[in-house]
Amino acid sequence: MNLDKPKALSRRRWRVVALIAVSAMLALTPLTATHFLTLAHALPTRNRTIGLRADAAGWHDLPTSTNPTISIYDDTNVTAFLNSGDGAAHQLVIFTPTLIQSPVFSGTPTIKFSFTLDTAGVYGYCDQNTGQCGTLRVNVIGDVNGDFVVNSADGNIISQYYSSKLNSSWNPQDKPYLDGRVDFTDLLIVGYFFGVPPPWPTPYNPDVNGDGKVDISDLSAVSAHLGNTAPAPFNNPNQGPDINYDNTIDILDASAYAAHNGCTITTCR
Repeated sequence: MNLDKPKALSRRRWRVVALIAVSAMLALTPLTATHFLTLAHALPTRNRTIGLRADAAGWHDLPTSTNPTISIYDDTNVTAFLNSGDGAAHQLVIFTPTLIQSPVFSGTPTIKFSFTLDTAGVYGYCDQNTGQCGTLRVNVIGDVNGDFVVNSADGNIISQYYSSKLNSSWNPQDKPYLDGRVDFTDLLIVGYFFGVPPPWPTPYNPDVNGDGKVDISDLSAVSAHLGNTAPAPFNNPNQGPDINYDNTIDILDASAYAAHNGCTITTCR
């Protein structure tokens, strides 16, 4: 009598049961799959561009109001295109744990200023010369709903919009920077690269009409589409389910969420 045969059958049954269980978990939702397959708290490389015009009344970023709230994710490389709207001297100051200051800018040329924000929280950004201030929200990566906690509520939003793609009617040529809206940032980008021959650095596309040069026709094209906004859920890419800003809600967004599930404003730093 072979006593090992029942044991072998039992082991095979457990393997089959385990395989079915794992397959079921991975098939339930893309969030479940990435939770098992993603290394914890792997920070993706991300970039964000903002455009601000300063004058005596404060900061402006069309089509928002004066001194707008700027929202980004932590661990983001930020490029700011700064412009003086009144010809006077201005300076951007951001009151994060480490004070960030731009060069002084004045007149019509747009300056390009880069910095990194890696601590979530709510901070002020001000004009050193006029004292006019706005609010900067640095969100936790994976925090889709903006409450500074990454939990199932964020996962539910990603699941709701999973596989959604940007509407084809939202023409990439309308916007030099793919952030879900055509605004002052896009004008400043075209102005900054005005007359500069290709190649232009990623992720900028200042040649909006595709004729191989950046000139008045590109400025006109952007101006004609000012205020144009992408459809939901892509109309607020700095606090929404498209975590990596690639105009598609897919496994990469689910992975970013799963890797940071449970993070708060004070953890996962």
